[in-house]
Amino acid sequence: MFESEQTRHANPDIFGLAGYSRIVFTELMRARDFNNVAFAGEWPRRRRYAQQPQSEPISLDPIKKGWLMSQSQLPDANTQLPTRKDPLRLAELRRLLILDSTVERVYDDMTLLLAHSLEVPIAMINMLDDERDWLKSSVGLPDRQTSADKSFCNVFFSSSDDLVVIEDATQDPRLATHPFVVGAPHVRFYAAVRLKVGGHTVGTLCVRDQKPRSISTEQILQMQTLANAVVDLLNQRAGSSAVTLEFMERLRAVHKMEWRDLGLLGA
Repeated sequence: MFESEQTRHANPDIFGLAGYSRIVFTELMRARDFNNVAFAGEWPRRRRYAQQPQSEPISLDPIKKGWLMSQSQLPDANTQLPTRKDPLRLAELRRLLILDSTVERVYDDMTLLLAHSLEVPIAMINMLDDERDWLKSSVGLPDRQTSADKSFCNVFFSSSDDLVVIEDATQDPRLATHPFVVGAPHVRFYAAVRLKVGGHTVGTLCVRDQKPRSISTEQILQMQTLANAVVDLLNQRAGSSAVTLEFMERLRAVHKMEWRDLGLLGA
């Protein structure tokens, strides 16, 4: 049993609520099955929405993807992998207007549920900026960002897999020399799902533990379901951001016309 950060979650006894994770996970499964649910407002209220882009399905075939293996999956030579500083990827991330945004309960509830379902002390929704990882929500971490050179999620820029599971980081060449593995906080277990919006990798949904461990098929499904819900939220946010930007441009144009009529702006 672990506790959430007091400054961000006022109720430290939330995990004592009988059936909480089962009820919320049922809601998420319905979202996956019916593909018509957006998570917004007070959790777990559901709202049907139309004309919103849906999350891209995540392939989790355990035979083809080998997601229970700790060894690196080398990409095909013809596979075009994303890069941390790719301008198109960063433009998609900026379009979401999520970096440095305020705390939102719906994202915090998802990380709480993720940590509780996988029984891990650390869980996060991580946005991959060019020079940093920025945490939209987290459990078990005091900071809101880390430098890109210390990011565990850099593994997604060298692999085409949408899911990465590392059962023991000391035995995996991708993380064995990482400063957070060889030194404090001595991370051992790491699992993450890629978050894609508009075909670009904008972040990850990930968990960590300080002891080696395996992960079950059911827990993989829980991660996938939560990741799909996060992507749906991000897509919904992208739509709202586009409307807001268009409104501001029109408002600016109207003001310029008014200023010109008043002689305050040259023709």
